[in-house]
Amino acid sequence: MADKHVPNAAIRRVWLDPRLTTAEAAAEVGLTRSNIWLRAKALGLPARKLGTRYSILPPDEAEFADLWLGNVAASAMAAHFNVHFTTISKTARRLGLPLRQPGGHRVLRSVAEFTREKAEDQLRHAMVVRAKFDHAAQVFRGFSSGRTQRSAP
Repeated sequence: MADKHVPNAAIRRVWLDPRLTTAEAAAEVGLTRSNIWLRAKALGLPARKLGTRYSILPPDEAEFADLWLGNVAASAMAAHFNVHFTTISKTARRLGLPLRQPGGHRVLRSVAEFTREKAEDQLRHAMVVRAKFDHAAQVFRGFSSGRTQRSAP
């Protein structure tokens, strides 16, 4: 039986997508795992990475680091990212974030508390910048209104 006609660009796109398993990539283009592997090899595409596929991928890593460094509870982070709570400490270790000591007297927050406090900080910063801008504009107006035009010689 002839192989299903799937464009090479589609094979390349799904094969090189690290978020997809081989089975998911094959299903997306309508092939079996072995057929997509054969087609990728024929196209000279690199072998897919073996091993652990991380639950949290690059788009979420910055947010993850903010939450981790903001002392958000690991259980709250797990619920937010929809992963198992052990994934949180493993991801922190993979990203090189400082490990948290068990127990201790640190205050852990929820994601909502952290988000609210971050928004308040951003608003406070925006207000400071605006106040500096307004002050500079007033100073400029004060200097420019007192000047006289020089007449041409």
